[in-house]
Amino acid sequence: MVDSLPESLDDVHAIAESSIDVTGASVHVVPDDFDCRAVRKGRAQEWARRTLDCHKEFVLYLDEDSIVESFKGLPDADIVQLREKPRRTGSNLSFLADIDRMGGQLEQRAFARLSIPLFAWGGGIAVRSEIEDATTWDRKSLWSRIPRSFGQRSKSTT
Repeated sequence: MVDSLPESLDDVHAIAESSIDVTGASVHVVPDDFDCRAVRKGRAQEWARRTLDCHKEFVLYLDEDSIVESFKGLPDADIVQLREKPRRTGSNLSFLADIDRMGGQLEQRAFARLSIPLFAWGGGIAVRSEIEDATTWDRKSLWSRIPRSFGQRSKSTT
């Protein structure tokens, strides 16, 4: 996954529940004793927000299985929800499972019309750093259907 990131995303951090090896990224393990209201992915993102020093305009969170096929920068927005597309692997079952896993994503068409974010798909989201610090990830439930907390914090150089 890190291999698919453009060179402009040069400060890559992997946030995990246990020690892992991710070539091209600084790996950080969320301590067991870290306490906040958020759970799973939200807990990992809140730990990263509090712990990692970000001096970039945006923080980009990607799932460990995200593949960035193209990246031409971010639009002028505080929160940018990235879209995914199902992967063709040669298996129809795998393709259909990928569609089911990520949902229809039709709801994302309405995001630009909303005044507040009501939903965020965990595959990829970019947040303006000052907005992330003001709102935090410390909420009781974020991405509650994801059973394990793993995210990637890539600091954009834009």
